[in-house]
Amino acid sequence: MRLSCYIYKEGRDFAFTPALRKLRFHPSFLAMEDEEKTLHPHPEIFVETLDPQAAHLFLFPLDIGVAVDFGLAGEIEQILASLPYLSGREERHLVSDMADRLESVSLGVCLFKVSVTEDSGMENRVVIMGYPTPPHSGRSPPEIWVLTF
Repeated sequence: MRLSCYIYKEGRDFAFTPALRKLRFHPSFLAMEDEEKTLHPHPEIFVETLDPQAAHLFLFPLDIGVAVDFGLAGEIEQILASLPYLSGREERHLVSDMADRLESVSLGVCLFKVSVTEDSGMENRVVIMGYPTPPHSGRSPPEIWVLTF
Protein backbone atom coordinates (compact mmCIF):
# COMPACT_ATOMS: atom_id res chain seq x y z
CA MET A 1 0.00 0.00 0.00
CA ARG A 2 1.41 3.39 -1.00
CA LEU A 3 0.87 6.18 1.50
CA SER A 4 -0.74 9.48 0.57
CA CYS A 5 1.77 12.30 0.37
CA TYR A 6 1.33 16.06 0.15
CA ILE A 7 4.26 17.74 -1.60
CA TYR A 8 5.07 21.35 -0.78
CA LYS A 9 5.29 23.70 -3.77
CA GLU A 10 7.43 26.82 -3.99
CA GLY A 11 5.22 29.87 -4.41
CA ARG A 12 2.24 28.10 -2.86
CA ASP A 13 3.59 26.80 0.45
CA PHE A 14 7.02 28.41 0.81
CA ALA A 15 9.30 31.04 -0.72
CA PHE A 16 13.09 31.11 -0.90
CA THR A 17 15.16 33.95 0.51
CA PRO A 18 17.32 35.83 -2.03
CA ALA A 19 20.45 33.93 -0.91
CA LEU A 20 18.74 30.55 -1.34
CA ARG A 21 17.19 31.53 -4.67
CA LYS A 22 20.71 31.80 -6.15
CA LEU A 23 21.47 28.13 -5.37
CA ARG A 24 20.73 25.23 -7.69
CA PHE A 25 18.60 22.81 -5.69
CA HIS A 26 18.13 19.22 -6.83
CA PRO A 27 14.86 17.35 -6.31
CA SER A 28 14.53 15.21 -3.23
CA PHE A 29 15.24 11.55 -3.99
CA LEU A 30 11.63 10.95 -2.87
CA ALA A 31 10.27 13.16 -5.69
CA MET A 32 10.06 12.91 -9.46
CA GLU A 33 9.73 15.58 -12.16
CA ASP A 34 7.06 15.31 -14.83
CA GLU A 35 7.42 16.55 -18.42
CA GLU A 36 6.64 20.12 -17.32
CA LYS A 37 9.41 19.95 -14.66
CA THR A 38 6.80 19.93 -11.88
CA LEU A 39 7.81 17.87 -8.84
CA HIS A 40 5.52 15.15 -7.48
CA PRO A 41 6.02 12.54 -4.76
CA HIS A 42 7.74 9.47 -6.20
CA PRO A 43 4.85 7.47 -7.75
CA GLU A 44 6.31 4.08 -6.84
CA ILE A 45 6.39 5.05 -3.17
CA PHE A 46 3.47 7.47 -2.67
CA VAL A 47 0.02 8.41 -3.87
CA GLU A 48 -0.03 12.19 -4.25
CA THR A 49 -2.79 14.08 -2.50
CA LEU A 50 -3.64 17.75 -2.92
CA ASP A 51 -5.55 17.69 0.38
CA PRO A 52 -3.12 18.17 3.28
CA GLN A 53 -5.77 16.94 5.72
CA ALA A 54 -5.77 13.55 3.92
CA ALA A 55 -1.98 13.21 3.81
CA HIS A 56 -0.15 10.53 5.73
CA LEU A 57 3.16 12.23 4.92
CA PHE A 58 4.44 15.64 3.83
CA LEU A 59 7.41 16.03 1.49
CA PHE A 60 9.73 18.98 1.09
CA PRO A 61 10.44 18.57 -2.63
CA LEU A 62 14.04 19.76 -2.83
CA ASP A 63 17.19 18.31 -1.33
CA ILE A 64 18.45 20.77 1.28
CA GLY A 65 22.10 19.67 0.99
CA VAL A 66 23.18 22.52 -1.26
CA ALA A 67 21.98 25.04 1.35
CA VAL A 68 23.87 23.19 4.09
CA ASP A 69 27.04 22.99 2.00
CA PHE A 70 26.90 26.75 1.30
CA GLY A 71 26.51 27.58 5.00
CA LEU A 72 22.82 28.44 4.68
CA ALA A 73 21.45 25.68 6.91
CA GLY A 74 19.86 28.32 9.18
CA GLU A 75 17.97 29.89 6.28
CA ILE A 76 16.67 26.58 4.96
CA GLU A 77 15.66 25.61 8.50
CA GLN A 78 13.61 28.81 8.78
CA ILE A 79 11.80 27.90 5.56
CA LEU A 80 11.13 24.39 6.83
CA ALA A 81 9.89 25.79 10.15
CA SER A 82 7.43 28.03 8.30
CA LEU A 83 5.84 25.23 6.23
CA PRO A 84 2.08 25.56 6.70
CA TYR A 85 1.40 21.96 7.79
CA LEU A 86 4.48 21.32 9.93
CA SER A 87 3.15 22.16 13.37
CA GLY A 88 2.04 19.03 15.18
CA ARG A 89 3.03 16.84 12.23
CA GLU A 90 6.82 17.14 12.35
CA GLU A 91 7.48 13.40 12.39
CA ARG A 92 5.40 13.02 9.21
CA HIS A 93 7.56 15.50 7.28
CA LEU A 94 10.18 14.00 4.98
CA VAL A 95 13.29 16.03 4.14
CA SER A 96 16.34 14.76 2.27
CA ASP A 97 19.86 16.09 2.64
CA MET A 98 22.75 15.03 0.39
CA ALA A 99 25.13 17.52 2.03
CA ASP A 100 28.67 16.40 2.75
CA ARG A 101 28.61 18.16 6.10
CA LEU A 102 27.15 16.40 9.11
CA GLU A 103 25.16 19.47 10.13
CA SER A 104 21.41 19.09 10.09
CA VAL A 105 18.28 20.97 10.98
CA SER A 106 17.15 21.04 14.59
CA LEU A 107 13.50 20.48 13.71
CA GLY A 108 11.85 17.16 14.51
CA VAL A 109 11.33 16.30 10.85
CA CYS A 110 12.28 12.93 9.43
CA LEU A 111 15.62 13.92 7.93
CA PHE A 112 17.16 11.50 5.45
CA LYS A 113 20.89 12.01 5.18
CA VAL A 114 21.61 10.65 1.73
CA SER A 115 24.95 9.25 0.71
CA VAL A 116 25.70 8.79 -2.97
CA THR A 117 29.10 7.22 -3.33
CA GLU A 118 31.29 5.10 -5.53
CA ASP A 119 33.85 4.34 -2.81
CA SER A 120 35.22 0.85 -2.24
CA GLY A 121 34.19 -0.29 -5.71
CA MET A 122 30.50 -0.04 -4.78
CA GLU A 123 27.80 1.10 -7.15
CA ASN A 124 26.01 4.39 -6.48
CA ARG A 125 24.00 4.16 -3.28
CA VAL A 126 21.09 6.11 -1.93
CA VAL A 127 18.93 6.06 1.17
CA ILE A 128 15.51 4.51 0.67
CA MET A 129 12.64 5.54 2.89
CA GLY A 130 10.82 3.08 5.09
CA TYR A 131 7.54 3.50 6.91
CA PRO A 132 6.88 4.02 9.74
CA THR A 133 9.43 6.77 9.52
CA PRO A 134 12.77 5.88 11.09
CA PRO A 135 13.64 7.22 14.52
CA HIS A 136 16.29 9.58 13.18
CA SER A 137 15.25 13.21 13.13
CA GLY A 138 16.98 16.55 12.97
CA ARG A 139 17.32 16.48 16.76
CA SER A 140 19.95 13.75 16.74
CA PRO A 141 23.25 13.37 14.87
CA PRO A 142 22.71 12.43 11.23
CA GLU A 143 22.60 8.76 10.49
CA ILE A 144 23.49 7.67 6.99
CA TRP A 145 21.61 4.68 5.65
CA VAL A 146 23.06 3.30 2.45
CA LEU A 147 21.13 0.99 0.15
CA THR A 148 21.69 0.11 -3.47
CA PHE A 149 19.19 1.48 -5.95
